[in-house]
Amino acid sequence: MPLPRFATVGLLSEDYRSRGVRAGDTGVILDVYGDTAYEVEFSRDDGTTIARFALPQDQVALATETETAAPRSSRG
Repeated sequence: MPLPRFATVGLLSEDYRSRGVRAGDTGVILDVYGDTAYEVEFSRDDGTTIARFALPQDQVALATETETAAPRSSRG
């Protein structure tokens, strides 16, 4: 069953480093594409977008409270 829109997720894969994100980064699901993919936006703690793209559902997991409390720093 897909996660809902606006759920906070953690990236599980290192396959997206070229897009500026790495495993452990948190993002927000903006759209759900059936049972196959999510459109996810990854942002810094100051709100600036790092990346926004679609990825397979198995590349993210629902973020824990600890992960959502520590988004990536604006510096890095």
